[in-house]
Amino acid sequence: KLLLACIYILSCLTTCIGLLTSCSDFFASISRFSYLKWIRLFTVVSFIVSIVGLNNLIAISVPILTAIYPIAMVLVILGLLDEHLKSFPSVYAFAISFTAVVSIIYALHGASIDLPFITDCILSLPPSSDLCWMIPAILGCLVGIIHDSLKKNADLIQ
Repeated sequence: KLLLACIYILSCLTTCIGLLTSCSDFFASISRFSYLKWIRLFTVVSFIVSIVGLNNLIAISVPILTAIYPIAMVLVILGLLDEHLKSFPSVYAFAISFTAVVSIIYALHGASIDLPFITDCILSLPPSSDLCWMIPAILGCLVGIIHDSLKKNADLIQ
């Protein structure tokens, strides 16, 4: 058991040191802060996160990830359709904005913070409460296409 404990501690320690040094080196190369300052910052943040505990960390991160996930999904889908959307640059702004509003309301619901009428409307969107961001994302795409089309027509008329 003692040998296994030593192996476990050394493997975790080497991984931790590797992550601290590589992240600090990267951020020192792209910022005005020194390598040593980044090491200190990441060490303190890592120490605080380790004290918080896994249950508390999950309780904090799940609502944040719930808000970010739909936005990331829409960005990936729009990125895959980028060739077709080059004529409609507003699609990105509208789709992300509509999705962000819905995903933030859904994340607040996950954190037990409900907006009386709005949360119920958002959660009732098909296909399910977990995917309630899909219809606003599609509507955002349509609004962006219409916006850019009207803008192009107005430019042609002038």
